[in-house]
Amino acid sequence: MPCAWPTCSAPASNDTLLFLDITGGRKPYLLHEMNNHMGAITRVQYEPSTRFYLEDQKRPETRWQTPLPMPVLVVSRTEVIDEISGGKLTTEYSYHHGYWDGAEREFRGFGRVDQRDTETFGDYHAGGLHPGKTFEPVELKMFTPPLETRSWFHLGPVGNEFGDWQEPDYSREYWSGDPAMFERPAAMRDFLKNLPRRVKRDALRTLRGSILRTELYARDGSEREDRPYTVTESLTGLREEAGPGRDDPFAMAQRTTQWERGDDPMTQFSFTEDYDEYGQPATAIAIACPRTWRRPDNIFPESRPFLATVSRTEFAYSTGETPYLKNRTAKTTAWELKHKGDLALYDLKAKAGDPSFLEITAQNISYYDGEAFTGLPYGQIGNFGAAVRSESLIITEDILREAWKTEAGDPGDPVWLQTANPAWPEEYPQAFREQLPPLAGYTFYDDTGPQARGYWVEGGKTLLDVHQSPNGRGLPLAMRDALDRETTVEYDRYQLLPEKVTDPLGLTQRAWYDYRVLQPYQAEDANDNRSRFTFSPLGLATAFFVNGKEGETVGDTPDKPSRRLEYDFFAFMERREPVYARSIAREYHALDTDVPAGHADDTITTVEYSDGFGRLVQTRVQAEDVLFGDENFGTGLMPTDISQKPGASIGRVRQPGEADNVVVSGWKIYNNKGLVVQQYEPYCDKGFGYATPEDYQLGQKAEMYYDPRGQVIRTVNPDGSEQRVIYGIPNDPMTSDAMTHFTPSPWEAYTYDANDLAPLCTSPAGAPLNDRAPQEHHFTPASIEIDALGRTIKAVQRNRKLREEPGDPLPPLEEY
Repeated sequence: MPCAWPTCSAPASNDTLLFLDITGGRKPYLLHEMNNHMGAITRVQYEPSTRFYLEDQKRPETRWQTPLPMPVLVVSRTEVIDEISGGKLTTEYSYHHGYWDGAEREFRGFGRVDQRDTETFGDYHAGGLHPGKTFEPVELKMFTPPLETRSWFHLGPVGNEFGDWQEPDYSREYWSGDPAMFERPAAMRDFLKNLPRRVKRDALRTLRGSILRTELYARDGSEREDRPYTVTESLTGLREEAGPGRDDPFAMAQRTTQWERGDDPMTQFSFTEDYDEYGQPATAIAIACPRTWRRPDNIFPESRPFLATVSRTEFAYSTGETPYLKNRTAKTTAWELKHKGDLALYDLKAKAGDPSFLEITAQNISYYDGEAFTGLPYGQIGNFGAAVRSESLIITEDILREAWKTEAGDPGDPVWLQTANPAWPEEYPQAFREQLPPLAGYTFYDDTGPQARGYWVEGGKTLLDVHQSPNGRGLPLAMRDALDRETTVEYDRYQLLPEKVTDPLGLTQRAWYDYRVLQPYQAEDANDNRSRFTFSPLGLATAFFVNGKEGETVGDTPDKPSRRLEYDFFAFMERREPVYARSIAREYHALDTDVPAGHADDTITTVEYSDGFGRLVQTRVQAEDVLFGDENFGTGLMPTDISQKPGASIGRVRQPGEADNVVVSGWKIYNNKGLVVQQYEPYCDKGFGYATPEDYQLGQKAEMYYDPRGQVIRTVNPDGSEQRVIYGIPNDPMTSDAMTHFTPSPWEAYTYDANDLAPLCTSPAGAPLNDRAPQEHHFTPASIEIDALGRTIKAVQRNRKLREEPGDPLPPLEEY
């Protein structure tokens, strides 16, 4: 934003203009930096869209499909550093297929945006957006490669102003191993095809910004770099509302396929259907595909079923005589969609309306307004739309009879549901039989009403203040459980906050409020014991008092609370130290009488320091005044040989005036994605002031290694032993070759413990750890197999024994 003005010092024949660049080459309306004054500084870098356009123009397959006639400033990079922990977090963006709708004079955004959650190893250690700022470097072995998320977006109608507008098609950019599977229903395609040109444009415009597809990659330079972890595909539909040109977009379907960079995908579908006139979906179908499924036309038998569920929602709508309420749920029902016979995906989906394929699993009904604890009849709404009662299906007759089959295989009912002369077994006490309500407190419904046939319980039965006064605010005054046990609530004079709650046994809890912070300054429990609280101007608790019952002289005094809390949010601004919260807890109450002499005011202090990212960076907890063992870590007290008896130890006594002994939490080292990669052990120190540990205070450490998605795949313990997790199927799980040669899969995972990996490990001194475990326990991993819903269906624990003959099989234990 330059400013120009003429100068008077030059001759009239040589008029001169001087320019002053007031903003230093930056756009004053763009956010460039955020500083939370607690250690974290975020900087944003912008670049013109032409940079990405020119890069894509170099290759025909990446050239933009849509025009963007002017440069648009876009965020290309954000970088956050924490001056406390020395961490640095970077996010990079790239943009493709920018579009300007010349007819509407509207910038539609970009058809594809790529996001990386970090940068390359070399770029990470450069100055970046924070030149001159220091941050902790990350070792190459701890560095996690970037994770790239590619997202494609709908741009609305695309085409020439006077041509035929179409939807954008990016299918040639998708990963070739997972082509698009969704297409709109024929009726919707015909609807769009037959619309007038201008109306079609307006209809497609409603879809702008909706996500079409997302692919997740790891940019690690490996041979699997071009294979995704996951692919997510979405389908958005539209329909005409209130005449031409008024269209409503809605979600129709979504598919998520986990490839894990392998060739053994796990796929789940979700479909949303039957939208009412207010845009609320009535039907949701979820289908998880069996293993080896690839395409919608793949057919599977009952022995390898799709795992599918159907849920339907019925809404209660207000009539013309009541306020406009259209979003109250009257009933929700869930079924398992049974896989019967040989079916393909869409064949099974089509059976969602066939009762013979549905097995009910849950149903809930809500009742509104009307009488307290009862409500209006099913499906009706009064003036408020306030829920006053609900019913839930607990179990069906079919499930009960199957579970209580007789020894002869005949269907049966549990004795506590039998109404006529139940034959009680001896193990049921007489008191239990007499106190048990009919049908064990359940309500049985046949299928003549809105309820499904089965055993139900009532819940959420509520008395509202509007039941007692037309000027009520909708506050619940009483709630009854399934056995009609009532809990009541009384409110303050402002009808804002609850002051007294009485449970079904008559026990009460009370609260008195500080209305400045809208929190209780005094609370009374069911035993009439009182606690008091004080707050800072920010609403943070600063003290906690225990006072016993009203009229008793016990507990704490106003100047000696049980716990005091102190905060310093200006520590970084004023002293370049991390912000902290200090807790000072008394060991004895101020009015306690049985206190050892000289210890009445003893306290335990804890200080928690946080870095600029809000992570707990260090905790200092007060220790004993007499310490034993190693000066830094308190070790060396117990012999390593358990057959030896511990010897005498001389303690170190803190002298008067010396800083308090403290135990400090172990130091943490983070990687380029903010994940803990090195965790050191706690150590002993003096004083509560924050200090980074010296080298001699670091002690032993555990190291964690992550895959690009942040999953721990390897842990190295302080003694050099390791644990590893393989998300896939090793070529040979019983050899060291499994660590590097495996097929990625979302269906199976193998876990190797310290005994399994002993032959591969060495101690910090370089000594092999092969003898840490017997040879017969080397490379005996545990493994799990999951179904398409992520549930473990098989667990194998391999236990190796000494082989009597070469080739003897290993004796695994399997759980299903």
